[in-house]
Amino acid sequence: MANIKIIAATGCPTGIAHTFMAEEALKQAAAKLCVDIKVETHGQVGVQNELTAADIKQADG
Repeated sequence: MANIKIIAATGCPTGIAHTFMAEEALKQAAAKLCVDIKVETHGQVGVQNELTAADIKQADG
């Protein structure tokens, strides 16, 4: 069976802690479920780990 791939984007109005707390929680949940995940963050330093067109096309959800 192929690995399931999901993508996500996180952000908060101030872009400090909650953006990265959400990213970490999503990654931990994905690991428990044996799901591949890529998380784009929108924080105070800007966009990091930006999703590409290929990421979006390959994602199952």
